[in-house]
Amino acid sequence: MVLADGERTTERILILFRGRIKRITTHYLISRNMIAKQLSLFTPDRLPNKPFCTDEYGVGETWKIRAIDHALRYKHIQPNAPTVIFRLIFDIDRPTAAFAWEDCNLPPFSWAATNPRNGHAHASYEISIPVNFVDATTKAARLLVAMEKAIGMRLGADPNYTGRLCKNPIHSAWRTIEFNPTPYSLFELAEWVDDELRQVGKKRIKREEDGYCVGRNYLMFERLRKWAYTAVREYWRPGGYECWLMAVEDKLQDLWGHEEGNWASDHAYAYSERKATAKSVGKWVWQHLTPGGFRDYVAATHTPEIQAKRGKKGGLAKGQANEEKRAMALQMAADGKRGTDIARELGVSQQSVSNWLKKQVTK
Repeated sequence: MVLADGERTTERILILFRGRIKRITTHYLISRNMIAKQLSLFTPDRLPNKPFCTDEYGVGETWKIRAIDHALRYKHIQPNAPTVIFRLIFDIDRPTAAFAWEDCNLPPFSWAATNPRNGHAHASYEISIPVNFVDATTKAARLLVAMEKAIGMRLGADPNYTGRLCKNPIHSAWRTIEFNPTPYSLFELAEWVDDELRQVGKKRIKREEDGYCVGRNYLMFERLRKWAYTAVREYWRPGGYECWLMAVEDKLQDLWGHEEGNWASDHAYAYSERKATAKSVGKWVWQHLTPGGFRDYVAATHTPEIQAKRGKKGGLAKGQANEEKRAMALQMAADGKRGTDIARELGVSQQSVSNWLKKQVTK
């Protein structure tokens, strides 16, 4: 069949048009396959700006750092910033994990992303007001850590989960259910685990193995924060700010090295991320703990009247402790023990024991 020039032109246009439509359709289907759902609270404004992400989660796999719009196309994504917690994530490794809240008498999860092959899930409680670890002077960070431990215990969640990555709930690889589009306040969640909170509060979370993922990160920041409050005084001088930031970074590196055995199995923070964290902590401490503020604090808390009360209180406590040791020394002497043995057991000098015994004889 012979086509006229006009018909050939029309045919070429149709071929090009079909190819264009095919490419657009293919791109749409790929995009739809990668981001198949939208959640009310898993949005860029409640995620790190450049989170870790990957399609292959496992030992030896390399994680990528991408802009948030790009990172949301991966199967696994970083759910919280190092110093800001938007949500609590729990790793529940059993079938029907998405509905574990029903069996454990807990409020509905905000969402749960389930592996369709085995029913295991990452479940989240979204926090209405994100908790900042840098300003850990508030009770919010401590409550969050204790609550994570309490909820994790009741759910039977995996205590070894580090929380560095979670199943991306808007990726089509997972079966995601949004149970509650409204975020929870900390006090709202705390009411559901009141008994466990009392137990956790008594024991205090002091070791990495006592906490879940947020709790372990919190301990590192607590150590850094307490060190920084005192150490910053050495850098109160002209040009001291840059030296101070370097000191905070070195200290964080030391702390991270100490914790490396606990977290190396699930990818430690990248150097750039640790550097940004150190800068954030250093900047906050530098701005809030100033020489003038420290002088005002000392002036307000070390007046002669307050110091006298403290001295009196300390003297009474010391006197009571000495009186208890004196009574024990007299009883031990009555039992036939020698002065040197008494002094060693009570942790006092031989002269003190001798004086106590002499006073008893003169009486």
